[in-house]
Amino acid sequence: MAAPKGQKKLGGRKKGVPNKVKADIKAAFQKHGNALVKALIVLTKSDDERVQLGAIKECLDRGYGKPAQPVAVGGDPDNPIVFHMHFGDGLKPRG
Repeated sequence: MAAPKGQKKLGGRKKGVPNKVKADIKAAFQKHGNALVKALIVLTKSDDERVQLGAIKECLDRGYGKPAQPVAVGGDPDNPIVFHMHFGDGLKPRG
């Protein structure tokens, strides 16, 4: 959890330092990247259509990025959500 504004950070990783476990796993998979890509491409030719579809999706996601996920915000227009903000003594809103 981040330290409150104005307080010095105590302990933990320094900002920008990657998580060692994730970095190790990523490095291990990257050593086999070409073989993994070839295996994924082989799976796109599977007799099982579900395997084909899964492999094709993975290839497209890696080659072109995952598609944007639409976010719908709805609600009752006659009863909207209202936020009330109160700024205490001496505090002013940013902006």
